Amino acid sequence: MHQCGSANDAVWHRLSGPVRIAAACLLLAVGTAEAIADEPSKVALTKAAFVLNFGKYTEWPAHRFAAPDSPVQLCLLRVDSDIGRAMQRIDGKNVRGREIRVHTIRPGKAVDDCHILFVEQEAVLKHEDWMSSLAEVPVLTISDAPGFAARGGVIELVPSDMRLGFEVNLAAAKRAELRLGSQLLALARIVKGK
Repeated sequence: MHQCGSANDAVWHRLSGPVRIAAACLLLAVGTAEAIADEPSKVALTKAAFVLNFGKYTEWPAHRFAAPDSPVQLCLLRVDSDIGRAMQRIDGKNVRGREIRVHTIRPGKAVDDCHILFVEQEAVLKHEDWMSSLAEVPVLTISDAPGFAARGGVIELVPSDMRLGFEVNLAAAKRAELRLGSQLLALARIVKGK
C-alpha cells in the first residue's frame, strides 16, 4: 500500500475545517488497490483542495466569462506529476456556481482562457519571464514555489510547522482585477512584492 510518510501525515492531520473536508472528499476517489501506486499523495491532494477553495473565494471581473454558466478554467503547466494528477481530481467540481475545468497549457502560451493558473515550482523557475508577463492579466496565479507571492504571484502555498498554509500578494491580486474573499484573507499571510 502507498505510504505518504510521517511528515505528510502530520500535514494532513493539522489541516483545518473546510480544507480538510475538501481534501478528504478528493481522497475518497482514490480507486482500487492496483491503482494506488499511480495515485497522488495526500499532500498533493491537499494542495488541489486548497486551489479549489481559493477559486471559491475569488471573484473575477464579469467580462472574463462569456456566459453566467461558463466554466472556471484551471490551467496547469504540468500534468504528469503528483500535483498535476491531484489537480485532475477537481475537474467538474463547483466553483462559485460554475464547473471547474482542468487542462494543460504550454509555457509562453497566452492565458486569455484561464481563470486560475497553477504553476509548479520547477516550471516557475524555468519560465520566470513568462510568469512576469502575466502580472496584469485577470488570472489567479498560484504556485508552491518559494518566494512566488513576493515575486508577483497572487497566492503561494507554503509548508509551515508541518502544516500547509498560504501567502497572498494583495497588490498582485489588485493588478489582476481579482477580489479575494475575507474568509480567504483571514487565513492568509499577506506579503508585499513587486
